[in-house]
Amino acid sequence: MVNYAPMEKPAAAKDILAVYSLAYISHREHFSGVIDYLRRKNNWRLHVCDPDPACGNGSLFRADGSAYDGYIISLAGADGEMKRLALGDAPVVFVNIDTLSLPQRTRNASDVWLDNMDIGRIGAEYFLAHGEFASFGFVGNGDGQFYNLERAKAFGDVVRERARRPCAVLEDPADAQTLADFLSGLEQPAA
Repeated sequence: MVNYAPMEKPAAAKDILAVYSLAYISHREHFSGVIDYLRRKNNWRLHVCDPDPACGNGSLFRADGSAYDGYIISLAGADGEMKRLALGDAPVVFVNIDTLSLPQRTRNASDVWLDNMDIGRIGAEYFLAHGEFASFGFVGNGDGQFYNLERAKAFGDVVRERARRPCAVLEDPADAQTLADFLSGLEQPAA
């Protein structure tokens, strides 16, 4: 006689909305981490909203107005929807979203931030470990956002401290000619 253990009923799938602009490299990298997680945890049904081009009505909620079972938000939605989300019960992970203007949640919410200073330091350390450079330059993406400024500062600090060289910074490569002029102005070899 064979005894069989009762089979566990699989957990019901959870509908998770992930809001990413996949045009950005950093968003694609975050999203690949979500996909890696999904490979190990298969009870999620992932709904991806890339607001450019707009997904459906661009809403953080279903067509009937109900919430998803969980959220991963890397781009802020409309103020009213973000406040509703912050006050709701569905678990939310805010990725690099300034949540200071949102009502405070006491549970089911996490803020995940990139360490921009670390990104700048690691970039500079990479170049310092891979060659002898006469000069260094940092090129931002022109949006004037804090993360570019933090990365540029940390990159420059490491270069000045360890290589004893200045670091030129181009915050806004407005066009190809501006970028070419900046790069050709650096003493060669340059990093």
